This record gives sequence, structure tokens and C-alpha cells, in this order.
Amino acid sequence: MTRTNFKMEDEYIKMVRGDTLAFGIEILIDENDEAVPFADELDSIYFTCKQNYTDQINAFQKSLDNGITKIDDGQYVVRVAPSDTKSMEAGKYFYDLQISVNGDVFTVLKGILELEHDVTITEGDSGSMQSKTVTPTTSIQIVIADDGYDGLSQVTVNAIPSDYIIPSGSKNITTNGTHDVKNYENAVVNVEGGVTPTGTKSLTITRNATTVTDVYNYAEVSVTTNVPNSYTSLDEGKVVSSGALVSQTSQTVTENDTYDTTLIDELTVNVPTGGGGVDTLAARCNGTLTTYSSDAITTVANYAFTGSGIQSLELPNCTEIGSNGLRGLTALTDLKIHNVTKLSTDALNGSSALTVLAIPKCTSMTTRSLNSNTNLHTLETGVLHSVIASAPIATLILRKSSVVELTATTYLKSDIWGSSGTGGTLYVPSDLVSSYQSATNWSTILGYANNKIKSIESTHTDQTAPIDLTLYYADGTLIPTT
Repeated sequence: MTRTNFKMEDEYIKMVRGDTLAFGIEILIDENDEAVPFADELDSIYFTCKQNYTDQINAFQKSLDNGITKIDDGQYVVRVAPSDTKSMEAGKYFYDLQISVNGDVFTVLKGILELEHDVTITEGDSGSMQSKTVTPTTSIQIVIADDGYDGLSQVTVNAIPSDYIIPSGSKNITTNGTHDVKNYENAVVNVEGGVTPTGTKSLTITRNATTVTDVYNYAEVSVTTNVPNSYTSLDEGKVVSSGALVSQTSQTVTENDTYDTTLIDELTVNVPTGGGGVDTLAARCNGTLTTYSSDAITTVANYAFTGSGIQSLELPNCTEIGSNGLRGLTALTDLKIHNVTKLSTDALNGSSALTVLAIPKCTSMTTRSLNSNTNLHTLETGVLHSVIASAPIATLILRKSSVVELTATTYLKSDIWGSSGTGGTLYVPSDLVSSYQSATNWSTILGYANNKIKSIESTHTDQTAPIDLTLYYADGTLIPTT
């Protein structure tokens, strides 16, 4: 390695601030026990200087064609210009020289660079300086000169408005009306009897306009701000958003939910409380309501009927029972939900008075959906799940036009359907009786002497049958198989 114009003690470099530092390096490789210049092109070469090892910003950095020049195979000259160090404080800095070739990285030189005070200052030494103006925000800002400038001559920080607002905290809103949310980061709207919202509605707010849109039935509102990062006297009373000052606006919401009110100073809540929604119905299910029927409800929401004293419930168009939707209905003895396709977690858990359940179109059961149903002895379903083993089901009706899979014999309660159980009865379409008798796991269950298999068609007309299938259909007809 060759070097000029500076003192070097091992890896310790001393130079005068604002002077030129230039040195050459030669990269050699061992070839037949002889050191020869490395002829290949380097991927990169950097000479980097920092005040501290961990700094994210370099004091300066030179790279190929930007202070580092290749003069021959394996030979490079590194030049630090006067402008690179003239604005730096005198003192000690860390440096290294790093090369990259064929994907490998090598640090070939590192140590301390000490800048000594310069005495002579010539005209033009101040370099090309830049003036900048910044707007205060709640985050740390690092202000540096743009490319092409040697440094900053002045940084102007705009004043913070006298009514500068940083919204924080949460406000709970339980009534319809207009509410002051100017100083809150979010508002939790939970009006009793409100409609459960779903989905996301996106809003874009600009500096010179307010976007008003219908957010009815959406679970959340996504607010996008697009404002200039500047400040004038017209910005008084605005809030900080994405590094800019933005005017707050008013907003009207019609669903229970949590809303971002960072850019809202007035929130008008108008949540519908009528119309037969599930949440409204849940509010009605108190100790005095014993019977309810509705064609309008298609989904029973989570916890909608939990713990009510209802005894008879008919929801002919309902397709899904949400988590804990009908949980703990200890007085419920009559339930007609024959179009339900899904029972969510704990859907009917603890509804212990129920003895008969017809859900022929059900294709999905989940954890504990039928737990603690201690009197449920008759079940019609379109799918079998391990959860049914928690109920004492002795009569099982499978109307589906193909064999319903029995994944394990443990899906049926062993003290009823097992080899020494009291015995259960399986009702299936007549053309599938033989298929069930030979199907996996079914053949085991139906091979036990106490268990029986019968056809639905003969049972429907047989008045002496142990069950009356008209229990499950208002008009006594068969529901089409799916």
C-alpha cells in the first residue's frame, strides 16, 4: 500500500481539517507463490468515516467514481476532498476501507482518523451551503443538507400553534347524538341495540376538502391523510398527522365500533336501534320473554341470546349460530333452526333442557358447540363432529344423499353406541342403508347388537316409529337433501 499527504502510525491517520487526503492501495493475489495485481473488477469499494461506530449518518463516504479511482489492475487511489472535512469538528473519528468482490466482503483497513485544527481559511472555503425550514412534529427529525450541498447555513423551525393538539386516549360513547372528541385519539361507539358492523370503509381527507361518505354497516373506517408538510397562519387549530398539520372535521357514524378520531373534532352517533336485528333481539331476551319467531334473522350474533330465559325459538331463515349465540339457554325446549349450516364455538353449550335438535343442512361444527347438552337425545345433522360425543344422542338422523363420514367411532357416545352400550338408532335414506353398513367406522358401530339402522322413508309413514320426523318441519314434508 502507498500513501501520501498524511501521517500514519499503524492504522492511525492524522490530517488537517479542510486539507486533501490522498492515498493509494494495491490489491494483490497469490498466483503460483507470486503476488500479482488483482485484475478483476471490484463489486464495490468504500472509504467511510463516522464520529461513532453506531452512527446511522456518515461524516463522509467515498466510493468508486466518487473519490475513489481505479488507475490500473488492482490499483486504486482514494481522495478525500477539502469540502469533505472542512465543516467537521476537529477531533477523532472512526474509519474503514471495505471492498466487495464476487459477493465476498473484506475490510482491508480500519482505525482512527484524527482531524487537527486548520489555521488558514481561504475565500470560498465555506462551500455550497443550504438553508432549510422544517415543521415541528411529535417525532424526532434529523435535518441534513441535500445532495450537492456541503452543509447547512441555517435551519428555521416553524412555531407550534398556541392551540396545538395531540389527540390521545379513548372516549366511550353509548348514546346517539353529537359528541366532542377533539382531544381523543379514538372513540368507542357502543349504543345498546345497535347493528353489528362488518367490513372496512376507506376515507381520504385532504387539506382543502372534507370527504363525506356513507359508512353504514362497516366495522371500521380507514382514514388516509394527504396534506402538504408545511405550516402557515391558516394552520392554527390543526392536529398533527403524518408529519403535517391537518384540520379536524365532523363525522356521523351509524354502527357500534371503535373509530379513529385523530382528525375528527365532532362525532355524531346515530346507531339504529330497531328493525329486528340480532343485537336488538338479544336486548329483548330477558326473563319475561319465553317465545320468539322471526323470518328476518339469518345470523345469530356472538352472545346474542346468551343466558336468556327463552323457551321456544323459531328462526327458519337462520344459517349460522355465532360463538356463544345460544349458550346457557336452560329453559329452551323447542328450537327450530333447520336451515343452519354452521355452529360456531360454544353455540349451544349448556342449553341443557333441549332434547331434540334438527340441523339437516349443517356442514360445520366447532369446539364445544354442543357441550353440556345433557338431555339432547335426538339429533338430525348433515355433518358429524367429535363434539356430539358430549351429548347423550341415541337417535341420529342423516338425511344427506351421500354417506356422512364418521371419522372415528368415538364421535358417538360409547355408553350408548359402544359394544356394550344401551343402543342407538341411525335413520338414513333407504338407498344408503347398505352403504352405511359397509362404510368405514359405521360398519363397526352398526355391527354392535344393540345398535339399529332404519330408513327415513319407512319411518316417516310409520306412526309407531320412535320419532316423528314432522317435529323438524312446520308442514311435515321432507327437506330437500343437499
